[in-house]
Amino acid sequence: MGNFYLLLAETYQKLKRYEEGIVAIDKALEYETQVYYYYFKGVLLFDQGKYKESIESYSNAIDLNPRASVYYANRGKAYRFIDKEKAILDFDKSLSIECNSKAYMQKGYTLYDLKRYEEALEALQKGILLCPDVADAHCCLGDTLDHMGRHEEAIPAYDDALRLCEDDSITWNNKGVALNNLKRYEEAITALDRSIELDPEDATAYCQKGYSYFHLGELDLAMQLYDKAIQLYPEYEKAIARRSELQKLLANKQ
Repeated sequence: MGNFYLLLAETYQKLKRYEEGIVAIDKALEYETQVYYYYFKGVLLFDQGKYKESIESYSNAIDLNPRASVYYANRGKAYRFIDKEKAILDFDKSLSIECNSKAYMQKGYTLYDLKRYEEALEALQKGILLCPDVADAHCCLGDTLDHMGRHEEAIPAYDDALRLCEDDSITWNNKGVALNNLKRYEEAITALDRSIELDPEDATAYCQKGYSYFHLGELDLAMQLYDKAIQLYPEYEKAIARRSELQKLLANKQ
């Protein structure tokens, strides 16, 4: 009967009916304490954004089988939202058991969040070497290189990400940021236009596009774009600061 409820839980997960999936997996655990049931319950809880409960379930799985690298990798992924240092410990534990792309990539994302860019770069490169078809990893690699001031190297990383997932607005936006950093403003506008087309509610793309037009001398267009960014996100400090700078510039010209 345990396997029946596991299959039911897996079906509910595919349907994104996570609460019902958890009820089903709890039923499975009533029949037998099986390590995979705890692991899969952790997956369902993570999918719901219940990270503390997810960690508890993964920990139960680890208690029963402390040599499964994927359990540490998944628990680390949940810890990213609660305690990033503990997340890194779990990714390292996973990697000590088995060299795997998931732990390297998740470790890279976490180190990027912590602004430890040199370490993030190393982890992401190792993860991509093992599994080169994960778009998020290439995008984060581009973000890491851009934050390190290696803007030219960031562009091919974004292009690799877009080859894998051409409709990702965040990657187009971040490529636009890197192109702005390189003062390649026309190319930045092309990338940012694509980002806006895919996600017209993202204030950052309008702000970045305004920055491009500002440096091309198209000040009225820049102002319109800063206004749009602030309309979408009234507390957007960067857009407010850039609009204020532009307003002062225009006032001095009068």
